[in-house]
Amino acid sequence: MSSTPSRAIKLTRIQAINWYGYNDSLPVAGNLLLAGVTGSGKSVLMDLIMTVLVGTDNAHRHFNRSATGGQSDRTLKSYCLLDTKREENGLPQYVRPAAITYVALEFTWPRQENREPRVETWGLRIEFRNSAENQGTIRPFVIFDALEKSDFLNPERRPLELAEFKHLVEKARGGQLFETQEQYLRDMANDQHLNFNRAVLSLLLPQAMSFTNLKSFDEFCRRFILPDDQLNVGDVVASYRNFKAYESDLRALFDQQSRLETICQVHRDYANATRDRLVARWLAGELNLEHAAALASRLAENLQREQAAFATEEARIGELDKLITERESRITRELAALKEMPGGALFLELKEQLKKLTAERNRLQEIGHTVDSALRNRVVKARQCRPRWPPRP
Repeated sequence: MSSTPSRAIKLTRIQAINWYGYNDSLPVAGNLLLAGVTGSGKSVLMDLIMTVLVGTDNAHRHFNRSATGGQSDRTLKSYCLLDTKREENGLPQYVRPAAITYVALEFTWPRQENREPRVETWGLRIEFRNSAENQGTIRPFVIFDALEKSDFLNPERRPLELAEFKHLVEKARGGQLFETQEQYLRDMANDQHLNFNRAVLSLLLPQAMSFTNLKSFDEFCRRFILPDDQLNVGDVVASYRNFKAYESDLRALFDQQSRLETICQVHRDYANATRDRLVARWLAGELNLEHAAALASRLAENLQREQAAFATEEARIGELDKLITERESRITRELAALKEMPGGALFLELKEQLKKLTAERNRLQEIGHTVDSALRNRVVKARQCRPRWPPRP
């Protein structure tokens, strides 16, 4: 049965060129055991690892703690120039009057399917031009590849000068030289690279490499987890009040959001209702138009039928007008002929007088009826108004 492959990033090589007594490239595979008598240089490699991971500003305070357990007089300068532990005329003596030092750590990522292992080399180039120089010139670097000892040396087996090393890093290997250690440490701790917490590593790594136990877990929490400064109760109270104020503001904002959402929903409903009303009006207009068009079609058909019937009646009226004209002409002719006959004019005159007398008689009859009615009414009223005499005894 195959085991699950490890996902841990592994340290696979230590580069120590002119680092105290070391001038070599040390491969690391599996569990590494550093063994030797006191003073053989075990803590020197531990300090190299710490220097590469936390920088020279933080590491020099903890040099040689893995051997002494406390503060040491070792410095970055003593590591690079190889301090002899002797003084002449009050000046420390060094084996190297000047030195170019390369310290680096090679890290390898787990192998992925169908891919070569990912390798990154992070380190520092440290140069002391003479023993009077105390700080030295430090140029952090990263190379996204594996390096051998020979990569740091020129054909004369001397450490590369800055220009040659810059060409190696940026041109030949596609790496990067950093201007400051802050940039170097920031990028190295980035989750795209080694992915660690710089603050925690700077506190824990020197303590872990000193191989000294703390008194209690409480001391560990106070030194490495909790901040050094004491808790300011006033700040906590102010922070809590701010929190309550923010909570109140947040509730008000949530309430405002709810109201705005309600307003938006009402507006959407109103817009939908307005749209539906317009659509309904449009549909009503369309239906009315269709109805009016159908009614107009029916009325047009009725009009055509009425026009056809009117044309027939008009033709009949024309015939009747023509017949009336003919009859009037005939009557005129008959009257003229009657006048020409003997006694005809007298007959016509008597006929006219008879018509007048008939009309006068009818008028007088109407007057008589009116007079009789008025007399009867007066008699009735007179009888009603006659006084009644008392009866005879």
